[in-house]
Amino acid sequence: MLRTKSAQPMTTNSQDGRGAPVHAPLLANLIALTTMCIVSSVAACAADAPAAPPPTLRVIVRFAHGVPDPQQPAFLARLASLAHVADIEAIRPMSGDAFVMRVVCTDPRDPHAVDPCPAALARLGSAEGVVGVEVDRRERIQ
Repeated sequence: MLRTKSAQPMTTNSQDGRGAPVHAPLLANLIALTTMCIVSSVAACAADAPAAPPPTLRVIVRFAHGVPDPQQPAFLARLASLAHVADIEAIRPMSGDAFVMRVVCTDPRDPHAVDPCPAALARLGSAEGVVGVEVDRRERIQ
């Protein structure tokens, strides 16, 4: 069976009926497609958003006298392993066998812990060769 006319209802875009014909389903499909494109691009942008940075602390770590150089990568890797933290970086030495260090507190055994920093500091303080650990706070003299 051959159809010569469209099966879809036609409407006009002027009040007197002489405007260009517009297919309502075509317009509805175009609007739906545009909406889907906008929604999918917003969802893609949200998925590409960077994750929150891991919790880090700047700490002062005082080592026992005679401990190997705490700035060496092998020593820092061993210390991170003992303290069960993701990473430790030596920032600068201080007097009295102490170093300012940046500690990424995430525990590799429990990466979704809510507040891993207090436990990480306790483990770091009890690591072999560590005499004490305290958070590095900047103080202002007034």
